[in-house]
Amino acid sequence: MQPFKKYAMQRRDVQKQGNWPKSGSDIIVFVILDTVVNTNICKNGGSCYDDAGAQFCTCASGFGGELCERTLEQPHIESDDGRIASLSLACWILALSFCLSLCFGIMGWIFYRKERHDSKELREEVKRLQNELKMQTSKHNLITKRIRTKPEERKLLSKEVP
Repeated sequence: MQPFKKYAMQRRDVQKQGNWPKSGSDIIVFVILDTVVNTNICKNGGSCYDDAGAQFCTCASGFGGELCERTLEQPHIESDDGRIASLSLACWILALSFCLSLCFGIMGWIFYRKERHDSKELREEVKRLQNELKMQTSKHNLITKRIRTKPEERKLLSKEVP
């Protein structure tokens, strides 16, 4: 930043002394000070520049005015990006939970059908074994009766039992 010359005027009031007029008038003397000043007149982080002997400010973002003394309101732009993202996430979660529920339902149905089929086969096997056991028992009883009976009784029993 280039230093600027600052011109200031001072007012001096001079009272009557010695050979000054007796009417008691004040004399105003203006003194021009020609000094180099490195001060930045811009506020709020603005930067100064000189253009043809005049000083101007370039204001930082969010500030305005001749000396950057005013705070500018930033326009608030509402965005639907957050709402869209949350809605999209909710849709994905809903779709995922539906798919998982469907998978668990199908797996449960398959397991139920398999267990039902297995239990049906098991019941049929139990019935078959019970019938076989009855047949074995009846044969055993028949053989036992034949062995324990006398030959005459055997003839009678053989006619009764097929």
